[in-house]
Amino acid sequence: MEHRDRPDCVVTSNGSSIGIELTEAISENVARASVLRQAGVGPSVYFIPRALPGEPSKSTAELRREIELDKAGPPWIGDEPEREWAAAMLHFTTVKVEKAHKAGYSLHRRNWLLIYDNWSLPRVHYAEASAILAAKCSEANVFATFDRVFVLGSKLLCEVGKTVQIHEVRSPRVES
Repeated sequence: MEHRDRPDCVVTSNGSSIGIELTEAISENVARASVLRQAGVGPSVYFIPRALPGEPSKSTAELRREIELDKAGPPWIGDEPEREWAAAMLHFTTVKVEKAHKAGYSLHRRNWLLIYDNWSLPRVHYAEASAILAAKCSEANVFATFDRVFVLGSKLLCEVGKTVQIHEVRSPRVES
């Protein structure tokens, strides 16, 4: 494995290479609010904030006000968490597709995108969400650039391509 830029990593094996692009799915506003909470702003238990992919940055004063008010937003109904998750992952995917088509990016025989999922949502049914993401990626022609899109969460790895697979993520055993 070679660390580089454009793509971030290249894995070479048996004369074949896979270009791997990496990104994190996180709301800038939620991340900045988290830093404020860690500094002691607002209650220690709070409602999950709703975020939109690509939303404008909020000022620190605006984030502080929202944290201190701790108002519950509208509830997630039905499959809204799965649809919102798929929309967020698609947003970060399309940003990387655009990057892959700019000068200086080296496409390989196979190209993968790995997204670290740090998107704030209530419980998501990942098999359903990944199926929604796969359909959205097909519509957006993502698979013409990335053969596979992997979304890594704390307990699951969603593999999205022409088919969808969900893999369990196991913590390494600590030997004593």
